[in-house]
Amino acid sequence: MRRHSEFFTRWAGVLAFLIFAFAAVSPAGAQSPTRNIAVYGDSLADGVWDAFTRTLKREPGGWTATRRSSIGTGLTRSDFAAWLDQIDADFDANPARHVVVMFGLNDLRDFRDDRRGRVYGTDSWNVAYAKRVDQLIARLRAKADDVVWIGLPVFRKPDQNDGAKHLSSLYAEAAARARIAFVPIYDDFLGPEGEFTTHLASSDGRRLQVRGDDGLHFIGTGYDIIATKAMAAIRRFEAGQAEASARLPETAQPR
Repeated sequence: MRRHSEFFTRWAGVLAFLIFAFAAVSPAGAQSPTRNIAVYGDSLADGVWDAFTRTLKREPGGWTATRRSSIGTGLTRSDFAAWLDQIDADFDANPARHVVVMFGLNDLRDFRDDRRGRVYGTDSWNVAYAKRVDQLIARLRAKADDVVWIGLPVFRKPDQNDGAKHLSSLYAEAAARARIAFVPIYDDFLGPEGEFTTHLASSDGRRLQVRGDDGLHFIGTGYDIIATKAMAAIRRFEAGQAEASARLPETAQPR
């Protein structure tokens, strides 16, 4: 009997070790979809995802970020329909309750949609592009509870900057239609005269570099600012959900 007891004790310890080891190597997003943030978009979004890997370490609750961004991509891509379908597979493999989206860097160009050419700067382009934004939001909303769309920043070149402001207006309108959060960042990165700048004044008066030299991208500190703003929107969503849940028993009571 004693040997049987020692045998089961030994194997119970082995089983406990294996369970612990499996939990340690399993993807964090797969363990807790409610604390996982999927980041979709282009190279700007890729920088935001990278910032999340740093800033989420300071957030309580074991938050993780899943990279769904891709350098060089955009909503004017020729395989847009197939890419939309890939979203379903993404969430099947690694669910996420929250999604952060940032597109536009590669979209200031003509594209084909419904077998028709869409010339940038025309009403036809605006309608077709806005339709793709709506389709993307709808697909993400079908998979996640919360979608946060980040607007574009100020760019150095005037034509790119005008395009960024135009695209951000389309994103804001689409976000309002879908009742999702839109996070504008244009004003956050303006210089003292309302111009493009690579440096901002820190709280202690130092000049802090936030943008890269290409006039488009950010460096780590700039992406951290954007990720912090996106996380604030996620926190607002969660607070609203918690408030709604707290009111539910009271409103559900029969009168």
